[in-house]
This record gives sequence, structure tokens and C-alpha cells, in this order.
Amino acid sequence: MRLDIASLYIGGCSLERHATNILFNVHAYLVERDNEGVFTKGQGATVGEWLAKEPWDVVTIQQASPLSWQPETYVPWGDQVIAEIRRLAPQAEIVFQETWSYNKKDARLSPGKWGIDQTEMYARIHAAVAAFAEPRGLRVIPTGAAVQAARARGEEPVGSGGDHIHLNRAGEALQARVWLKALFGVDAATSPR
Repeated sequence: MRLDIASLYIGGCSLERHATNILFNVHAYLVERDNEGVFTKGQGATVGEWLAKEPWDVVTIQQASPLSWQPETYVPWGDQVIAEIRRLAPQAEIVFQETWSYNKKDARLSPGKWGIDQTEMYARIHAAVAAFAEPRGLRVIPTGAAVQAARARGEEPVGSGGDHIHLNRAGEALQARVWLKALFGVDAATSPR
């Protein structure tokens, strides 16, 4: 099987900013690409040029994590992003990644700025993603659910050092297993190495 993976991103980019960048053809995306083991990095790409570049099988999207628990931040921007993907890569399946709630140490969580705790943040993310993805027929990569399941086992896959929002090394490995299962149906825990 041939895997050609490209990641276009701007750290912390919301669906609204993606939609605006698409509308104005902004060359703002860092591109990381792995084409059969050849890894390259570049800057200044647009979403449109990369969507049209190859016949992608899957395009994944997500909401920026600090907005992911707020359903009102998904529409209309998520629909604009989806429309552009469907226009330029009609063969691609669009899949939505569910993000995760932050580490309890993050100052925005209760009694902090947002007034919600880790569990409520996840519940709101889960509900917002489902409300957006289901009516649009999008499969969901349940990374947030996997993070919550790890927490229920006494693990904390989010945070290291002073970073309370990103996945740590264990969380990155967990996310990789979730993506492998969601996209390819392969369970890394039971597959031969």
C-alpha cells in the first residue's frame, strides 16, 4: 500500500481562519509531507493548490482546540471549508478529528477563564463535533474519546512541562493508534509488528 501524507497547518488555526484563507487564497500554510518515506517541509502553501495537487483519498479537518467545545464556532466556516474540499478534491472522503479536553492544570479550566472542568470540556467537544459531523455525513476520528478513556485508566496523555493543551509522547502514540484504526481499520494493539 502506498501512503502519501501531507499536513497543511497553521498552529491553532480555527475553521473561520481556514475558510478566510481559502476565500482569499492565502499562502500561509506550513506543509509537512511524507511520500513513501521521503519527508519534506515547506511554507507558503494555499489549501487550494494542495487540494488540487493530487487525487487525495482522505482529507481531515478539525476545529482549533480552544474553540472546539463551542458549537457556534463550527458554522458557517466549517461548511465553507467542506465546500472547497468537495470542489477541488471531490473524490476525497472528508473526516473530522475530535480534539481533546485540556490537562486539568490548564488555567482556562475551572475555576479559570472558561468556568468548565476537563470532563465538561470533553463532553462539549464531543457534542459539538457530533452536531457538526453527523448531518454532513462525516466520519469522526475519536481522538478526544481515546484521551478520555486513557484518563479513566489513570493515564494523562495531555501535557508535559508547562504545556497543558497538547498531547505528550504517550498521547501522540495514542493518537496514532486511533488514526490507524479510524482510517485503515487496523488495531495496532493486536496487529503483528
